[in-house]
Amino acid sequence: MRQLFLFLLIPFSVFSQVVPDKPKAAPAVDFIQSLSKAQKYYTVLPFKELNRFSWHYVPTYMYPRDGIAVRDLDKDQKIKLETLLQAYLSKEGYKKVQDIMSFEYILREVEPDNPTRIPGDYKIALYDSIWAWKFTGHHIGLNFTIVDDKLAFAPLFFGANPGIVQSGPQKGFQLFKTEEELGLQLLLSLNADQQQQAIIQVAAFDDILSTNSPKIEPLAPAGP
Repeated sequence: MRQLFLFLLIPFSVFSQVVPDKPKAAPAVDFIQSLSKAQKYYTVLPFKELNRFSWHYVPTYMYPRDGIAVRDLDKDQKIKLETLLQAYLSKEGYKKVQDIMSFEYILREVEPDNPTRIPGDYKIALYDSIWAWKFTGHHIGLNFTIVDDKLAFAPLFFGANPGIVQSGPQKGFQLFKTEEELGLQLLLSLNADQQQQAIIQVAAFDDILSTNSPKIEPLAPAGP
């Protein structure tokens, strides 16, 4: 049986800590300049475009994304996209993105008859006037907005399916092993009374509680 783990994470460790400035915008400019006129038409969008608030963690065929797909970029454009991602992600964060995208190859092997397992079906969109961009797809939601040299990076989503690779060359690989172990260590550090308060549900939730809503209301208080 396949295991599914989804994480909504806002860890500072996956981001470069440099405050956005003109040199930091250079990789985006390089990427945009590498696009043809036709490609720019559906990749570079107005900042007020409402799809800027649109994001999801399901496959693209289930929830269409805006922008240009990785599979539609040439070799040089892909390199420039990688440079842009590396400018806004730490080394660890960039590795997470690569690993999540590579899981699409695993899913394609597990489900050879499923035509929707497309590793290159991740998309990038950029927004002008006020500087913003996003990179989204199955289990990846990166959203960056820069105003007055201040960087906001929400919503941010990293997920993985399978949770643990069950077969093939990567058998046993667990993408979020460190995060899971830290969570378990925290739980086990609590005494019995604290654990009773902290465990609000024994069975895993069916989905992310806040789903992909562009505006999140506070959840009911729970835990110790």
